[in-house]
Amino acid sequence: MALSRSLVFALISWVTFICLDAQKTTHINCDVTPSPLLLSGFLDNYTGDIEWIINIPPNVNLKLKEYLFPEHLPYVELVYYPGSNNATVRAVKPLDVDIIESDHLFYAVVCKRNGMTNEIENVRNLALEDINDNSPRFLETHYSASVSEVSPINFTVIKVEAVDKDFSPFLSLITYSLSGPNSDYFSIKEGNGNITVNKTLDYNKIKVFNLTVQAKEKFGDNSDTASLVINVQDYDTLNPYFSQSVYNGKIREEELGPLAILPEEILAKDGDTGINEKVVYSIKLVNPPSYSNAFSINADTGVLEVMTAVDREECPSLLVGIQATQQDNIFKTADAVVLVTIEDVNDNYPVFSQSSYNVSILENFPNGMEVLQVTAIDKDEGGFQGTFILAPADSPFQLNQTGILTVRNSTLLDRERIPSIHLQVTAKDRLSPYGEVHSTINILLLDENDNSPTFRGTPYKQDIFINMTAGMSILQVAADDPDDGINGEIRFILAGGNEDGYFELDASTGQISLRTVIPLGLNQLKNFVLWVTAVDGGTIPRSSSVPVQISAVGDSRPQFIQKTYNVSVDEELVSPVEVARVEYESLNPHVPVTFQVLTESATFDIDANGIISTKTKLDYESQNNYILNISLSDGNATDYAAVFIKVTDVNDNRPVFDINSTTVTILENMPAGTSITSVSATDVDEGFNGLVVYTLKGGEGKIDINTSGFILLEKVLDRETQGFYNLTVIASDQGQPMLSTALNLTVIIGDENDNPPIFSSSRYEVSVPEDEVLGRSLLTVAATDLDAGANAVVKYRIVSQQPPTSSPVFLINLTTGQLSLSQQLDYETIKQFEVEVEASDGGQPSLSAKTRVVVHVLDVNDNPPEFNQAAYDIFVFENQQKGSPIYTFSVTDKDEAGFSQGHFIYNSTLFTVDIPGILSLRNDTELDRETTSGFTLQVWAVDAEINGLNSSALFHITVLDVNDHNPEFQMQPYSFTIPEADYVLGTPARVGHVTATDLDEGENAQITYYLSAEDGDNPYSIQQDGTILVNGYVDRETKEKYELLLVASDNGVPQRQAHEPF
Repeated sequence: MALSRSLVFALISWVTFICLDAQKTTHINCDVTPSPLLLSGFLDNYTGDIEWIINIPPNVNLKLKEYLFPEHLPYVELVYYPGSNNATVRAVKPLDVDIIESDHLFYAVVCKRNGMTNEIENVRNLALEDINDNSPRFLETHYSASVSEVSPINFTVIKVEAVDKDFSPFLSLITYSLSGPNSDYFSIKEGNGNITVNKTLDYNKIKVFNLTVQAKEKFGDNSDTASLVINVQDYDTLNPYFSQSVYNGKIREEELGPLAILPEEILAKDGDTGINEKVVYSIKLVNPPSYSNAFSINADTGVLEVMTAVDREECPSLLVGIQATQQDNIFKTADAVVLVTIEDVNDNYPVFSQSSYNVSILENFPNGMEVLQVTAIDKDEGGFQGTFILAPADSPFQLNQTGILTVRNSTLLDRERIPSIHLQVTAKDRLSPYGEVHSTINILLLDENDNSPTFRGTPYKQDIFINMTAGMSILQVAADDPDDGINGEIRFILAGGNEDGYFELDASTGQISLRTVIPLGLNQLKNFVLWVTAVDGGTIPRSSSVPVQISAVGDSRPQFIQKTYNVSVDEELVSPVEVARVEYESLNPHVPVTFQVLTESATFDIDANGIISTKTKLDYESQNNYILNISLSDGNATDYAAVFIKVTDVNDNRPVFDINSTTVTILENMPAGTSITSVSATDVDEGFNGLVVYTLKGGEGKIDINTSGFILLEKVLDRETQGFYNLTVIASDQGQPMLSTALNLTVIIGDENDNPPIFSSSRYEVSVPEDEVLGRSLLTVAATDLDAGANAVVKYRIVSQQPPTSSPVFLINLTTGQLSLSQQLDYETIKQFEVEVEASDGGQPSLSAKTRVVVHVLDVNDNPPEFNQAAYDIFVFENQQKGSPIYTFSVTDKDEAGFSQGHFIYNSTLFTVDIPGILSLRNDTELDRETTSGFTLQVWAVDAEINGLNSSALFHITVLDVNDHNPEFQMQPYSFTIPEADYVLGTPARVGHVTATDLDEGENAQITYYLSAEDGDNPYSIQQDGTILVNGYVDRETKEKYELLLVASDNGVPQRQAHEPF
């Protein structure tokens, strides 16, 4: 293209131009070659009409031809119809100066008169005006560089570069600028993109500069940006430094090893972080100095360790001064302080303030009251912070964690039960090893008058008889008081019950005696309750009272109040049953009496309270009345009475059937009212207790029983609904309570043939592969008959088959209903059968039913796929796009799925064959006719992945030529010599012969030769066989050398050329 531009400038120097405005009318010269016509006023990227050619002579043909630059011709086209006197030249794509790389576009309109070989070229020179339609673009989107922090001002760091594709130098001139945080540290040369240091750099202040470089048109507004990262390299200028000026270190007392350092580990670094020279650690001082040898520091890591254990109780904290020295320069140092805290270890046991504690309190001391306080000390940090434990845990006291002992349960502070209490208190440290110490607490309980006198030997009872005398001792009361001293001294008082003055009490001894004789009558008893109170000697006295029961008994003569008794009792009651209670007079229990049954003693008994009861169960049916003679005696005197007992009947016998159980049979469908059988029952009881009534259970409203015991049909029976009935006949008497007896009766229903067979389904369906083996069972139809015996025996037969066939396709087993195959199936012929099957029973007359069996024939892959042609002839151009389809064909398959599940197999690495039948080039394949002009491809169509059937077809692919090769001269460059002479009048002389070849074929390889001179001085011509002739005046003194442009052009579309200067 550089050569083309130079030629353009050379032509401009000598060509005389005729200028026209854009889209103006022009003319065509068909006789004499005119001077090139300059067409101006066309802006960059112009589209549309360029010139309108008018007044075209008749009998001519026009065409466009390249001029000087073949690459210009594709930008224009000629719209012309032979015989027309007008034509238009227009742009077929935007006239982009930047793509054309020139602001002039050349072409020629060639006019040739019909019947003549001479062609007249009308050269056009389009002057294009470049516009600013391109922005600057950096060669890279991201730039990076490194620079030392000590680099001098104006030191060049990096050069950036951008280009602007606009053709005009005026529009493509670029200026540069720099922006971003701290961009003033650098400057950029506005014209060449050199970036230099503008201010002194400091690595410790800014390590990285993230900048933006802008390239902008000098005479326009378009611009582009790129990122620029400049890394500053460090230089050794600073001392080391510690991460903290003061560190806090901790370690447990008596522990050796590294200290725990806060807020972070000891760390010193070179101040020049980019260099980061190694530092060495050392200890500068320790305070107190006596512990100087207790610490060491690792020179490399800075780990500070305790080498000799420190006791916190002696030294709780220390100060250690440390230093970091730069390894390559001992004068570059840094200092820091470590404040060391010695942490406490629980290595001291608690100690009580006393080895034992003694205290006295009153018994019944109130709950919550303080008794004493124990204290403990601990030399460890914080003093004693443990817990107090009191033992035993169930004592009346409790101890809180401040050491205060209080009463927990005052009810347990009973001096009379426990006069003193001994406790153990433990002070236990809350931290491991949980050291503990013990002390005792001795508590003495002082007495309170908290006990009342208590009588012993209670209850107090005494009988005195008719032979009593005044002054006689009756009984003595006694009481105890566990309190101490005067609180425990007791005196007695007769507090009540002696209103008549019959008794007197000794206050000191508690002795009760009879003061006067008590008057008594026959069988008379007098009871006295004396209240005696015991009082102690306390300041606030306490007392208790007790009743003393004294009975005065008169002369004893027991006797019945009533001499005869009449009673009744039910039979069958379980003994003992109370029959009667007799009333009597006696001094019992003071003078004991006894009762006795004198008659019927085996059946009846009487207890000490005069209650008469049965000894055995009474039976009205065996004996219905009794006479009892009874007696009452105190050992001295006896009295008699008589008791008349009547036994009453109860319903204690059940009705009894004359049979135990039975079974009867009756045919179904018998009319209502039919008698099935009869039953009878009797009851030995009397009256209503022996009156029998019948009821029936289990008849379900279809069977019932009348009052005479006849069992009758209420409704017609159906054996198929229910084959038998389990009846229960109940015979009940009318006693209270009612008694009954049950009889089980089975009624069996005999069968009649009143039900036809019933199929399990009104329609059966089965799917059978078309290649199913003959005789194979397909399915079993089943019919059931609700009848019994021969009436329920079912037989099967086929009634019809649709569609019908010459011979039956199916057979059915007479007794089992099993349907089997008797003829081979073919899905492609018949896809479905409907078979009507009848089932009949063995009754007389026979009953029957029908069902339908639908047999679906399933397709089996028994047909291979078929191509729509056995062979294919396919033509494809060699410039076919990679991966594009080149032919479509079809494959069919008579089976149900067709070829939808199929795939192709082929013997080619250049082509692909895809479903449903698309032959395509592979994505990585290009066709080149000059390399291979044809292919034969065999393709197999397989209808299934497994056990598929297949067929194949041949594809004959012919590659058609496209004009993709330029003509090529066999020798380059050409040079010929010819004697000077005037060849105008004579026969043209042969100069030489050139040959060009084209690898294409047909019109694409048909070559036409052209010969031209850049300066227009061309006395030479070329024939189409490549022979070069001279047909003009040639004078060596005028022009010694001719440099001509030889062009070989093929006739393809688009046309391709070869140029060769000689």
